[in-house]
Amino acid sequence: MKNKTLIQLLLLLVVFFVCIGFYKFFFEGKKKISISSKISQNKDDILPKGTNIISKIEYSAKDLDGNEYIIFSDYGEMDEKKPGLISLINVTAFIKLKNQAQLKILSKKALYDETNHNTNFFEGVHTTYEDQSIISGRLDLSFKEKFATISNNIIYKNLNSKLLADKIEIDLITKDSKIFMYDKSDKVKIIKKN
Repeated sequence: MKNKTLIQLLLLLVVFFVCIGFYKFFFEGKKKISISSKISQNKDDILPKGTNIISKIEYSAKDLDGNEYIIFSDYGEMDEKKPGLISLINVTAFIKLKNQAQLKILSKKALYDETNHNTNFFEGVHTTYEDQSIISGRLDLSFKEKFATISNNIIYKNLNSKLLADKIEIDLITKDSKIFMYDKSDKVKIIKKN
């Protein structure tokens, strides 16, 4: 009887430690990337029932590192078939990374995912960061990964030069970027300003 109780106690301790390990691995490891968000909207701005269009939308998200993402839109439309995705019109977004200058994104349209804050900006995308400006057809932003992919007719300008390319990938934390053309026989064009 004594051995049976000892084995049961030992098995109970093993299960307890496995549960603690499981919790730490799957839940505490994700705390570093948890994101809080809110939506601000005036109830008077919601259109009559039967429509899924909301005006004057503001979403904001902040991670535990102090990085913040704010997006404003004149209008948004929810798709009942794709919950959590909102099509936005006339969009302005700000990315405020800790200890770095603010990044501003303007576009005519965007697709915003409420669950992870990933946003696809398209049609007349204009991105500014300090004295740099990028005009493009599309910008895909992953707030969680702190990564942006800019594509479609890119025109990059700074104080000294102008660059024409097909795609730019940017790590928003380190500012490391890759600039390339889709067709490897084409070359990225750099025009130096006088």
